[in-house]
Amino acid sequence: METTTGAGVPAAATAAADGRERAIAERIESMAAPGRLPAGTVALCVAAVAAWKDEPVWLRVALRLAPHHGVSPAALRQAAAVLVLARGTCAERRFLAVLAQLFPDAAASAVAEPDAVAGGDAWAYFERHFGTVPDRIRLLGELLPDELGAYAARHAAALHSDALDPKVAELVLCALNAADYQEDFLRIHVVGAHRAGATDAEIAQAAFAATPFAGIAAWPAVAAAILAARAEQVPA
Repeated sequence: METTTGAGVPAAATAAADGRERAIAERIESMAAPGRLPAGTVALCVAAVAAWKDEPVWLRVALRLAPHHGVSPAALRQAAAVLVLARGTCAERRFLAVLAQLFPDAAASAVAEPDAVAGGDAWAYFERHFGTVPDRIRLLGELLPDELGAYAARHAAALHSDALDPKVAELVLCALNAADYQEDFLRIHVVGAHRAGATDAEIAQAAFAATPFAGIAAWPAVAAAILAARAEQVPA
């Protein structure tokens, strides 16, 4: 007769599930092993991509690991704000659902509400963030001027909060875009990560958080974005 747990689940199935979670935790830990990024940051990048790609076991394991390696509850909650900015409400909902199971207080905590940003202030905000106003932002202001201020406010609230280091927020965005092979977006966020203080090695390590979900095919887009950013740098 097959042994079952108290919940009526076959013990072998429970052991297999536990074994899979241990293997995933070891995989995440190994991605942080080179030491360029804190293990908590790597786990947060993995969690964001897992939420986007609808990988609940990876998401659960990564969200357990992140606070074990020093990520605060407020930073976990703020990561959901970064996720909804980049990938919308479906990814955010999956992230928050697992966060609520593991850390109810963190999931219920408030995030900073976007402050209104007028059109002119939006230009100034994006220039501060990117070092220039990108063409795509200029086009948004031309075609949908009422949306420009709203977008700037959401962007600022997600990426420039007290709860989550802006560098970590940009690294999460690098991981998300690597998962989708989005070289153009990666160029944007490699620049953003640089301006927030990240090194190329840190960007590469964060982007490698996408490889369990997107395979090594995620790397060429990351490499191209880093090399493009290097080529665009003007020597002092």
